[in-house]
Amino acid sequence: MKTILALVPLALGLAACQTYPNDSYGYPGQPYPGPGPYPGQPYPGPDPFPSPSYEAPYRAIGTEPGWTLDITDRELRFDGDYGQFKVVQPKPQRIVGAAGEIYDTPRLNVNIIRGQQCSDGMSDRTYPDRVEVRADGRLYRGCGAPIDFYNRGEGGWQGPDNAPPPILPGGSIGSLAETNWRVLSIDNIRVPNTGYYMNFLPDRLSAKFGCNGMGGTYRVNGDKLTFGPLIGTKMACADMGFETKAGRILAAPLTVNLSNPERMILSNARGTIELQRVH
Repeated sequence: MKTILALVPLALGLAACQTYPNDSYGYPGQPYPGPGPYPGQPYPGPDPFPSPSYEAPYRAIGTEPGWTLDITDRELRFDGDYGQFKVVQPKPQRIVGAAGEIYDTPRLNVNIIRGQQCSDGMSDRTYPDRVEVRADGRLYRGCGAPIDFYNRGEGGWQGPDNAPPPILPGGSIGSLAETNWRVLSIDNIRVPNTGYYMNFLPDRLSAKFGCNGMGGTYRVNGDKLTFGPLIGTKMACADMGFETKAGRILAAPLTVNLSNPERMILSNARGTIELQRVH
């Protein structure tokens, strides 16, 4: 909290100190005589060199636990703890400082630190900014970028103002982006109720099967789902059987069964993973 709030007086201080010349510089009359004023505008108007703007739609993401933040033209939307914790606040006036931008509301404080390349730790993507979010007093750290940055990834996600197609019944997949799932079973064996999930972000998977978090890119083509190389943490746990099975299953192309849009079954010759959607 101290780090984030410290930038506020800095940003306000810069705003107070920065001045821009205008026509009132104490020089009497026109600098040169003639029938008209000196050609052109002798001094720049207010804010001739605006800071890079993130007033366009912006998204930040983080892992362990998974969270997302969307900044639209009207509001800040935060989804934390893999979609279990949600905060929506009206968009406040942006505070521009030397290091980046700050958005401060009663429940959300967002600090965008520009030019600090950031890795989500789960994929090979590098984001242009570091982002710190304090939601109801709890600190979340992650990466962020304007929405256009995500459009360059796989999956064709267009951001909150152009929602992805829904998941449709009958086995047809409109899009898995922005959906969260709890794992029910692996190879028809029930798993514990917590610590097992697959969450589909705009262009990557964030998943856990009891022990290590893992993530990577994914591609949907018809009823087929293919993952890129999955990168995970390296903790050693007492029982890694489910994680080992799931990793082996996800390493090969999968057929997606969505006959019930609230249940999804991923299957291939290596096994099956059954999931329930979390809203």
